Amino acid sequence: MLILAALYFATAKLGLSLEVAQGNATPVWPPTAIALVALLLFGPRMWPGIFLGAFVANATTPIPLWVAGAIAVGNTLEAMIGYRLLSMVDFRASLQRVRDVVALVVLAGGVSTLVSATIGVTSLLVAGQIASDAYGLHWQVWWLGDAMGDILLAPVLLAWASFRRYELGGGGGLLHALGISAGLVFVGFLFRWEAPSAAYATFPLVMWATLRFRQVGASTVVAIATAFGIAAIVSGSDPFGGTGDTRSVALLQGLMGLGAFASLLVAATLSERDEATAASQREARLLRDSEHQLAEAQRLAHVGSWDWDIATGAVHWSEEMFRIYGHEPTNDPIDFEAAVRDVVPEDRDLITLNALSAIEAGAEGDLPDVEYRVLRPDGRERVLQGRGRLILDGDGRAKEMVGTVQDITDSREAERNAERLKEMEARHRQALELNDEIVQGLAAAKLALELDERGKAISVLHETMGSARAIVSDLLRRSGIAPGDLVRERPTGSDPQGLDPERSDP
Repeated sequence: MLILAALYFATAKLGLSLEVAQGNATPVWPPTAIALVALLLFGPRMWPGIFLGAFVANATTPIPLWVAGAIAVGNTLEAMIGYRLLSMVDFRASLQRVRDVVALVVLAGGVSTLVSATIGVTSLLVAGQIASDAYGLHWQVWWLGDAMGDILLAPVLLAWASFRRYELGGGGGLLHALGISAGLVFVGFLFRWEAPSAAYATFPLVMWATLRFRQVGASTVVAIATAFGIAAIVSGSDPFGGTGDTRSVALLQGLMGLGAFASLLVAATLSERDEATAASQREARLLRDSEHQLAEAQRLAHVGSWDWDIATGAVHWSEEMFRIYGHEPTNDPIDFEAAVRDVVPEDRDLITLNALSAIEAGAEGDLPDVEYRVLRPDGRERVLQGRGRLILDGDGRAKEMVGTVQDITDSREAERNAERLKEMEARHRQALELNDEIVQGLAAAKLALELDERGKAISVLHETMGSARAIVSDLLRRSGIAPGDLVRERPTGSDPQGLDPERSDP
């Protein structure tokens, strides 16, 4: 804050010390820009530094202290009002938008400076420091000095405060800077030898700096050229032909102020174009990344996407769609017939009917899922699952159809393997059950024979054989074999084991 007060004081004394000053009114007033920039960069808490610097600068001139205080209040209010007005319009200190340049020139340079000029000159009039007929001239000089401070110097401070080092790099930035600097030195000499020509010779340099260095270049070149011009006028140069030093400085600053405004508008327009180009490139890069990620996700999930323009008949496939069908990816569209060419004939009508039925129904929405098979060029058959959605135009007519296709061959094969494994487990259980039945039946029959209960043993054997026959029949049925296909016909009247329970041989 004390640094701000010291800067304000030093630049204020510089402006008041110039011969072009009219008492406490001067057409050169850099403190206005310093105060406004301090508030924009560091916030309104900096206002005491502005007041202190303004008060001390004016109190050290031959005016009453209360007038110095009133002028300090006007200077502080000027900066605070400018800050508030710019804050209300979402001002950005980088000046990279056209609206920011216009806001700085109109609201800060044009409106807020009215406050300081009115309070300051009125205070001088009340204190008897100026005559009433000189009020208008002093007010014009005061307002012009403050306004030019905001228009000529504030952009320099704001641009350099927002400066990024890489803005000077690349494209021969150093050579451009040296060329512009040499041109400014030449303009400085012109202001002393051919003063009228020097003001106009500045503008090509301003445009050069604007096109190459944007806000930093435009504002800096204008400020330096203005400083050269003011120095030449103070030293006795008369660029505008007998108008007097004060008026010459005012005219010079007005001319350079218009140049600054124009060049800053150009710089802001270029910055907005650069930002739009960068945003477009970012979006394009994000789109490419998204497309790559989508393609990778489709590849991993074996999911392809497609869209069918019903009006033109053009069908577009994603890269994975081509891979699923066994073809090399291409960006060329195909037609509906080519899209279903690889579908096996038994399933081709199903797909066609599904699509045509949705179009005839004329209702926007999802189509029934379809499972179908395709025969790849390499001869392998794949099982696919298709999903689609019909989209209508504003008149309710079928516009396009979009959808996805997933290769479910592996999942269907896995399902079949799971069924086979389940069947094998069931057969294993039945085999164990058959084994248990036979082993237990034989054990029971053996025990009956050992107990000399031959009839019971024969009965147990028959029950065991009946249970085994039922288990074997179920196994054969699961295997697709009829229960009697593998049963050998027994010769009539034969009973090789002598186990017929109807017989009672001793």
